Amino acid sequence: MDKQPQENSENYSDLKNKSQDYMAITLKGLIGTVPYVGSIIAEVIGELIPNQRTDRIVAFLTKLDEKVAHIEKEVLDRKFREKENIDLFEDACFQASRALTDEKLEYIANAFANSLTQDEVAYLYKKKLMWLLGELNENEIIVLTNYSYPQYIGEPSDFYEKHQDIINISTPTFGSSDEELNEVSFKRSFRERLNQLGLIRPRYKKPRRNEFPDFDYKTGRVKSSGYEITNLGKLLVKFINEEMENMDASE
Repeated sequence: MDKQPQENSENYSDLKNKSQDYMAITLKGLIGTVPYVGSIIAEVIGELIPNQRTDRIVAFLTKLDEKVAHIEKEVLDRKFREKENIDLFEDACFQASRALTDEKLEYIANAFANSLTQDEVAYLYKKKLMWLLGELNENEIIVLTNYSYPQYIGEPSDFYEKHQDIINISTPTFGSSDEELNEVSFKRSFRERLNQLGLIRPRYKKPRRNEFPDFDYKTGRVKSSGYEITNLGKLLVKFINEEMENMDASE
């Protein structure tokens, strides 16, 4: 019973070592041609960068292996040979090589695994969703995911409770330190980025009769009361999370 996991582990180790050797030789050769500093940094870059990126790709493949284990081998083999899925796999590997956290690798593995099983989603849509994932950092993904949960006043979701340090934006005061003000700015930038990508949109209150809407003197626009997730945002959240079925049941 334990033979298969051990074989898989050995295969991943072999893949990792061969990839590291190949990339190290290639990088050393290219960088070694740079005069003066080339010989100095070739050894460092030849070992550090390939090793780190190979580790990330191997970690991604390990996660992916677990997520597609329920698919029949013949079906999986056929899907992997489709040109559209090969293209998406290349995108996933590129993103995995640049991922800095285990959480981002998890999102990437979920996205590609879902792309193999969600036949009703067109290839170009999957390509777009994969690109959007690459445009977001982990905190932005957490903020976006929070918007996908039903928002009830006084009843925060378990997801919010778990990630409230990232999601919640404190109100700055005259006594706020530079560090606190910087944190507020960064957290606001997460939402601005999501809005730019069309994943969330401002939510506006309908003015009462014979009343004008409030304007934000800083932007010159109608003042919003917050943000709400768009249909595109919902699609991306489902695309990169494997627990969204439970969320759908609660809506």
